[in-house]
Amino acid sequence: MYDNLLKFKVTSSLSRFRLNLKNSLTGLMILQSLPSVVFLNSVKNSQWAADEVHALQIPAGGITDTDASPKSMLYPIPGNDDAFGSIFFLNKLIAKVILISKMNLMIKTYSEFCKKLLKQSRRLVYHKQRRRTRSNHRNSR
Repeated sequence: MYDNLLKFKVTSSLSRFRLNLKNSLTGLMILQSLPSVVFLNSVKNSQWAADEVHALQIPAGGITDTDASPKSMLYPIPGNDDAFGSIFFLNKLIAKVILISKMNLMIKTYSEFCKKLLKQSRRLVYHKQRRRTRSNHRNSR
C-alpha cells in the first residue's frame, strides 16, 4: 500500500516539475538564434540568468537595486526592483524605446528603398529618352 502511495507522490512531483520546466523553457526552445540584447527585471532575483547572459557575451540591461551588484550588467538601470509600479513603468518605457527604434529602422530602410527605386526609374526614363532621340535622329536623315 505504501509503495503505491510513494510511487504516486514521486510521479506526481516529477510530472509537476516537468510541467514547470516546460512552461518556463518553451520560449527558449523556439528561439532560432541568440537574442541581441537581454533585459532583466531584477538582477538579484535572476542572477543565474545574468551569469548565463554574461557567459554567452550577450549585452544585458536590468534593474539593479542597492542590494544587487551591477557588475554583470552592461546597461544597469538603477531602480526599485521590489515594487510592481516601478517594474511596470520601466518595462513600459523600455518597450516604447524598442518600438520607436524599430520604427526608425523601418522608416530608414523604407526611405533607402524608395531612393533606390527613384534612382532606377530615373535611369530607365533617361535611357528611354536617349533611345527616342537616337531613333528621331535616324528617321530625320
